[in-house]
This record gives sequence, structure tokens and C-alpha cells, in this order.
Amino acid sequence: MLSLTFLMALPSPTITSVKAVPQAGQTAWSPFGPNSDRMLIKFYSDFSAMFTAFTNGEIDITDWPVPPTQLSSFSSNPDFFLTTSEGEFGIRHININQNGNFLGIAQQVARVFGPAGIKNQVLSATTCGVGFAQLTVNLHNQELSGKPLILDNLTSVIASSTSGTFSSSDTNLVSPTGQFKINGGACIPQNAAYTLSTNVYGGTATIPITSQNTFTVDFNVNWNSQSNKAPTAAAIQINRGVAHLLDTKSFIDENQIAGQAVNPHFWSPPAQGFHNVCTVNGNSNNAQVCQATLNIDCSAHSWVTTCAMTAPYNLKAPALAASAYSWAAQGSSLGVDKGYPSVDDLRASCDHFVAAGLTLSPAGSTCLQVANAINTAAPLPATYPHISNNGQQIVALPRTDPQRRDHMAIVADALNALFGTPNNANNPANPAGQQGCTMNYVGPSQPGECAFKAYTITQIFDQVFSNNLGAGANDWKLYNGGNTLGTFGDDTYFEYNTVDNGGLCAGAFSTYQLNYNNYCDPILDTWTHAGEFAKDINTAGAMFKRGFLLAVQNEWDVAVFSASSQFVGLNSWNFQPGPQSSFVQQLGAGFQVGFQSLLNMRCNPLFTPTLAQYACGGGTGGTPELIRRGFSQDVHKLSPFAAQSVWEFETLLQVYDSMLATNPRTGGAASQIIDWQTTSHTASFDPNEISCLAPSQGGTCLPGTTTQVWHLRNGLKFHDNFPLTADDVCYTLTSYRDVPAANLGVSVQAVTSCVVNSASTLTVKLQGQSPFFEVQIGGEPIIPKHTWAPKCGVFPYPQPNPCADPAFDPMAAGFYIGDGPWECDNINTGAHGGSCSQNADGSIGGQDVTLNGRIVLNKYMQYHRGNPGNQRTILHQMSWADKNGDGTINILDIADAALHFGSHDWYWDNRLFGTTDGTVDIGEIATIASLFDSGITKPFAPSALFAMDPAINPYSGHNLNNIDMACTGAGGSAATGSILSASILCTDLSSAILNYEGFNKDGSGLQTGNVRILVPAVQGDKSGVIAGKFSLHYITSAGSTVVVGAPTSVLSDGTTTINGVSYNVWDSFWSIPGSATLTNYDVVCLWNGVRVYQLGVPVIKGV
Repeated sequence: MLSLTFLMALPSPTITSVKAVPQAGQTAWSPFGPNSDRMLIKFYSDFSAMFTAFTNGEIDITDWPVPPTQLSSFSSNPDFFLTTSEGEFGIRHININQNGNFLGIAQQVARVFGPAGIKNQVLSATTCGVGFAQLTVNLHNQELSGKPLILDNLTSVIASSTSGTFSSSDTNLVSPTGQFKINGGACIPQNAAYTLSTNVYGGTATIPITSQNTFTVDFNVNWNSQSNKAPTAAAIQINRGVAHLLDTKSFIDENQIAGQAVNPHFWSPPAQGFHNVCTVNGNSNNAQVCQATLNIDCSAHSWVTTCAMTAPYNLKAPALAASAYSWAAQGSSLGVDKGYPSVDDLRASCDHFVAAGLTLSPAGSTCLQVANAINTAAPLPATYPHISNNGQQIVALPRTDPQRRDHMAIVADALNALFGTPNNANNPANPAGQQGCTMNYVGPSQPGECAFKAYTITQIFDQVFSNNLGAGANDWKLYNGGNTLGTFGDDTYFEYNTVDNGGLCAGAFSTYQLNYNNYCDPILDTWTHAGEFAKDINTAGAMFKRGFLLAVQNEWDVAVFSASSQFVGLNSWNFQPGPQSSFVQQLGAGFQVGFQSLLNMRCNPLFTPTLAQYACGGGTGGTPELIRRGFSQDVHKLSPFAAQSVWEFETLLQVYDSMLATNPRTGGAASQIIDWQTTSHTASFDPNEISCLAPSQGGTCLPGTTTQVWHLRNGLKFHDNFPLTADDVCYTLTSYRDVPAANLGVSVQAVTSCVVNSASTLTVKLQGQSPFFEVQIGGEPIIPKHTWAPKCGVFPYPQPNPCADPAFDPMAAGFYIGDGPWECDNINTGAHGGSCSQNADGSIGGQDVTLNGRIVLNKYMQYHRGNPGNQRTILHQMSWADKNGDGTINILDIADAALHFGSHDWYWDNRLFGTTDGTVDIGEIATIASLFDSGITKPFAPSALFAMDPAINPYSGHNLNNIDMACTGAGGSAATGSILSASILCTDLSSAILNYEGFNKDGSGLQTGNVRILVPAVQGDKSGVIAGKFSLHYITSAGSTVVVGAPTSVLSDGTTTINGVSYNVWDSFWSIPGSATLTNYDVVCLWNGVRVYQLGVPVIKGV
């Protein structure tokens, strides 16, 4: 999920860093990898423990923003690489569970409504000709009292029939009237069955238009929602009461955040750009919610004389520390220095709780008395005016992340004080039945757990995210969640639409649900659905803003902060200020979303850390082919059908790949979406085509269908060497939809069919239209049908489905097979599919990995975009076939090669891809043809991709965009940051270019190879210099280094012209003595004894 173009033009928040950071400009990325051989994911089960491990040199790249308290020390350490501060597409918030009741007050009520229908039809004269008529619709919301007209300029009414589809907006978009003249008031063909619907509201009705008249009708519609429940008025009051207990304005300056954040006002980070969320037209300037909208809450408090809310439900922002109140003992123990509520907000909170139906004790007390009673740093008396908790408790589940832990401590302290049980204490002066603390930190299974307790995500995973698992599942009331969101703003649909509620308010039951708040609101459903299925991205943004406005009004989720984050890794992996890719700061997510960094990370041979423990891979000398990734939280469910957390999905997405990928430094409609495993894809929308949802999605049939056609690249293979075909993609989409997948299923709910046209082509039909269909379908991680079908079945998938069982462990079952960049190989046997996890004691594990456990992943040698460190890979073939470097193997490439067919050419005659050395033959032509229409950067030219490392060919410098293989600096010297700068190659051979052809067995069975050096022709014959200074050694699979020495021969391979300059091509041939049995080795090329190039010569299965 990604963000909105017109919004992304607005800058994300800029916050001054604590100290200068070493990142210089954009972090570059490359559309291929992995650059390293192995990845070790190490589990620390705690954020601070993970950073301690990093400081000790135990990991190379962290997974969490650097705590402000450590920024200064990290930024001053020359062995650390610190990213620049960037507004995140993430949010920290307080979830208020709407399921059940809050201290005995019901939070949901049954929704009662009837079918949509047409009423009050009136016929009048028309100017239309024979066979035509006019249609005017007055649109009413029949779920509101009095069935009022819908006065909205975002709503359209659609009339569809076999005669065509016609639509209309309100007749007055500036001051809507609720009247819609279909087809703009123009005539439409008569038809016996026109179906009326809207783009926003729910319900359809059929009307016959069979006479030459103007038809005027009342069309009564409902909220567009599957929910059978709605929020009670009391629930909304409770939500507002909770919100008043955290000074969100001041909390962003609390010591654990130190101003490195902003308050987002609602469940959308400011980096998504949703400003001017207002009840009426207005401007919020740099805030998200207009001041007039913020001030609406003041009307609930008649005693407020001056209303200037600083944030939603934040009357005052006095920046109070825990020391301001005697009842804030928990916050005091944690050192919370800002964020406690003002006395006015305590009183306002009490107002809302009383409005919800809770009572004060002793009888006759007022909220003013309650607030004044606890507005003190002195010890509270045994009895004081407070709100009765009805003898019940509020289950709160704080997280261990210090920033989230602290804001939950503030709210919990305040609730205990308001309800007469300060500092989690049993208050014996309370009325009978009310004794005991109000805040419970474990759950109903262990009542009376009054001591504040914080948890890792695994510890409370089932209690929070499931409907039926774990002690007290779904009986919690407060949880301080943290979400990494996309850039489009449609996350509200996925997280809070009832369709994702797991069956508590609508639909079939599922163990896990995205809408774990259990917020079931037909109004929110209406606006989030309208945004998700809007005709274009601008309309979607306007719809989502309606949902965000409702979020402010009903406050079921208290938005606390969105950080401006910095991330840290070992500087040994950093290539800046050079343009080479390695660390990649994912837009709005940094290193927390690690896929691109882990794909591109490579050890910088030019950097020597001041302490040996900070070398790549750790230890003296380091392990440069090993990436050690730190996980601050555990993983619990690694199945694509059950994964939930960012850590679970990172593990999953290393193994399973998708059809499309997005430039990691772009977002929103500015997102650059790449054909990752496809050669091309198209989409079209037919408003008249009727499609029916799958039975698992209700089976509704409606006009309006999107058709997508996907063309897969040739040669895709899963880790077990089975081909990846269109059948696997269709199986993935339908199984995620119908099993269903707890998180991934929501992206395919609109899929009505998936048809396999050929092994490499599939057609997907989706009901309706959406600007998000492309990335939703193209972004799904593909699973192999041959592995999963025996377990999950095929369409129609059996129910309950064993793949939906959260107890199913695909890693332990050996199912962890994808076609992604990393393989999960069994720790003991090496078998593909796992288990590749280990427990703390070193024994083989499963999908539950916790403290001191680890997951070991190996790079996939046949990865369709790998591997730049090895020869004869698919990447090597594509890089060679795309001679002109335009990002696509096209007619220009094949025509150029064909021009030299049957003759010799220094470039196209390749010992690895042809059949006869010395001649461009059918082997080379066939290799190019097999890759035709594929590309590294398709559909973009490389220069069009923002922040991309320009070196898209890691095997040659002939396009002058790879500074590690060409002397492109001033005067033909080595460029800044180039690996060549460590040698004198560019001094000896100004403007020289390296070109790696490859190594293979010759007729005698020995390993022979060629590495070319191109030198400007004006420098004359350089064969003697090359023979004297160019040398080679190789590294065996066991790690031994064997010196080979100077080339066997250095021969001229003609001339070529590059950018108008004539170059002599010199072939440097080596024949490795005694190499008849040599396999899986690395060749290392040296100039004057200094390494300038290294590449693996592996045995690749299937090649």
C-alpha cells in the first residue's frame, strides 16, 4: 500500500536533528541483489537490548528508530552510519477496543436498516425523442432520522442497464441540493430495468424507464457497510474521555521522544499529507485538523470560556510531568517528564464519562470536584470525589517500547485517579463491589493484576489480534499500537472497515483480524470503501478525508505521535558519498522496512573501522558476506495466511516475491512501480461488464469490472527449482482471498476470477475500479501451488481451512519455499523450505522465534534479479543483453547482436552465453531472445528512477555509469568513492574501463577466463602495462586464497567507440593451473597487488 500524489507534494515534517549525521543526500538503491551471501536475523525481544547489541558490534543493521537519548553518541561514532531524520509513514496510537462494554457501558448497538428502494415516482413531459427519456433522482439516506437528502459533492448516482451506464453528480456541486440529473439531464435510452446505485452509499434498486417522459424519483439508500452493529453514543463519549487524558501536544517533547515527532491528530501520519480536515471548508495550515473542527469539543463543556484546543481533545498543553500529581507514581518510576493532562482536561474527561452513563461518587459530586480533588502533588485522601468504575476493570496492554510504554502509563495513571483507585491501588473506601484497582494489566484470566506491566508483541499477540486465542482474547480495552503504514492513506480501509473485522460485526469468522479495534461503524465503512474503490487517486483522497474527520469526531483510536526517525547501521557497509547502493532508507520507514537494504547491502572494502568489532559481519577481519540483522521483537506467525507484524512480514518477504515492486524512495501517486517479475501488465475498466464476487466475499454481482492482464518473465523458478507460472499466481490470489489470509486477503477481496492464459500470462478480473488495484494484486507475495495446494486445497477451498489454522507452522513443515532473493534452508539437512530458525539453545526451531533465537537465510542463486556478485546468473545475462543500458532488452539490443552474427565482436561474442568462442553464434542470439522484453528497470529508463544507483550493469563499465568499473573521475581518474581509487589503475590507464566476460572450462578441462580492460586509443599499446600489473588469485569455497599471478596472455580485441571516444580493447586471459576439479570459487583481480574486482564463479543448478 502506497500514498496520494496531490498530497505528496506537501512536505513531511522537518525536525532539526540532535547532531549532524553522516548521511549525504539520498541513499541509493539498486533493482537487483542480494549483494551478500548470507543473512542472520538475531532476536533480542526488546528495543533497548537490540541497540545494546548493536553498540557491542553484534549486528550490522538495526530495525528500529534510534532513541533520542542515543542519537548524540551514535552520531559521533565514526564506525556508525546514521540516516538523516525523515518523517515516517508510521503512527503510535492508543487503541480503544469497541467490542463488548467499558466498565459496564455498552459500546455497540445492533444496526437496523431496510433494503434500498425507489419511492414517489413522478412523471412529467420531456423533450426527448421516441425511445428515450430523462431521469432525475432525489437521493436520501434512510438510515438517518427523517431520511434527509444527501447533500454531498463527492457522491454520484449511476443508472446502468443493457442500454448503457449513465451517471450524475449533484446538480449544484458548490451548494449540493441532493438532486441528480442522470447523464447531466440529457436523454437516455428507454429500458425496462435500470439499476440505480451510487459511488458512495449502499444499496441498489431497479426502475423501468419505458415511456417518453421525465422520471423523477426518490432513491433511498443506506450506509455502504456490511456491519450489523454501530457505535453507541456512550462509546463515543468514552473514547473522547480517554483522549483527554493524554496531552499529545506536549508528549512529543517527552524525554523518550525529545521533539523528534509530531502529533498526527488522527490515524494518518502527517507525511501522508492529509491537511485541511474540516467540518466545513477551512485551512489547517501546517496542522491536519482545522482549528474550528478541533474546537467543537468545547461545546460539550459549558464551563470553558476560551476555546483554543491545541490538539484533538487537548484543552490545555501545560507539559506536566508525572511529578505534578501524587497519583502518577507509575509515570514517575519511568521518568515521564511531559504529557500528563491539565486539570481542565481531567474535568473534560470526567464530563464525557458522565455523559456516557457512568456515575460520580459520592452522589451529588461534580466533575469540577473530581478534577480539583486530584489536581495535587500531595497524597490523596482515602476518600475523594471520583467516577464509579461499577466494580469492573479496564484491561490495558502496554508495549515495552519506551515511547509507547510512557504514554500508556500517563493514561492508566489518570484513569486510576479519576476512578478512585490511584496508583493502581485497592481503595477500601470505595463502595462495596468497587474495591480493587481500575486498571488491570493482564486480563480477565487473572483479575486484580494491578501492577503496571509492559509486553513484547509476541507476549500479547493473540490477546490483541485474535478473536478466540489466548487468555482474555479480545477482552482488552486499551492497547498502544504502532503501525508502519503505506503512503496512499488507504490504511484506514484496511484497518478499520468492518469488512476486516474477522466476523464479530460482519462476514465469516476468522481467527485474526486487521480491525482489531473492533470499530464497527457503518458511516466510516461508507467513506473508507468509497475511497478504496474511487475512480482515481484524487477522489480517493477526498473520500479518505471524510473518514479522517469521523476519526477525530469519534476518537476510537487516539493518535499520539508520528516520529521523524533516524536509523543506524555499521559504517562498514556504507558507500556514501559515492553513488553506490548499500544501505537504503525506505521512504517514511527507514531501516524498519529492511527489504531493499538487505537486498543491496555490500561491504565497503575501502572502509576500515576504528574498532574491529564494527567490521562487516563482526569480529577481527569481519565476515563481509554475512549480514547480521537485529530484530527487536519476536516473530509468532510466519505463514502468509497468518502473518501480522512488521517483523513477520519482513521475514516472509525475503523468501516470497511479488510481480511488482516500488522504488523505495518514492511514494504516493509519485510512486515508481517497476515490473519486478513481469515484462508488462495492463488494466482496463468496463462500467457495463457484470462481475460477481467470490462466494467467500458474499457473491454479489454488479456492473463495473476491472480487467488486468499480467505477463510474467521467462525463467522464473522457486527455490526448489520448480517453475513459477501463471497458475501459481492465480492460486496465490484465490487462496489469499478464500482461505483467507488474515492480512494479505484484504487486497484480493475484489478479485472475481483469475484465468491462466498460458504459463506466463494470466487475466485477473476485479469488481469495480480502484486506483490501488495495481499495487494490491502486483504486490502479493507469490506462493508455490505445488507446495500449498496439498495443505490448503483448491477452489472452492475447504472451510475451516487448515492453512488458516494459526497453529500451522509452515517453516517446521518445510513449506518456506518462494522465489524471493533469500532461501530458507533446513538448518540440519539443507533442504529448501526450512526450518531455517534456531532456538536459543541451538536446536532447530519453527515459526515462533524469541530471545536469542535466530533465522538463517542464504542468497538464492537463481533469483531473477540476482546475483551481482556471481557470474552466469540471470542478472548477468540481462546486464549483458542490455548492451545500451536503457533498462530493457529490446529490438535495439537484438538487432545490434544480429548485425555481428557469424563474426567476431568484442562485446557480443561471450564465452558464457554462446556455443562457439570467437564467433557471435546462435547461443548468444538465443540468450538475448529468451530475455526479450525483460528489463532491470522496466517500464522506466534508468535515468528516470529517483535515487537509483546508476550502475545497472555490475559486470561492465562500458556505459560509464559504474564508477567501480570505469575511471570516470576528473581527468580520467577514479571517481570519489570508487573501489578503483584504492589502486593506481586509473593513474596508469587514464579513463580505463573494466569488462568482465567470465570464467569456464576450456577444452582441456581447466578453468579459463577473460577480464577486459578498455583504454582510450590515444594512449597506444598498453598490453605490456596490463601484463605487468594485472594479476589474479582465487578463493576456494573453503576460504583458501590461491595466487595465479599475471595473465596467461594480453591480446588486442579490436577497437570500439564509447561516447565518441575510441578505445582499444585488451583481453586479459588466465588459465588456472590444476583447476580441473575446481568449482564454486571467487576470482579476484588485482592491479599492482590491490584488489579492483571480485566475482563468484559458482555452479548454478539448472545452468
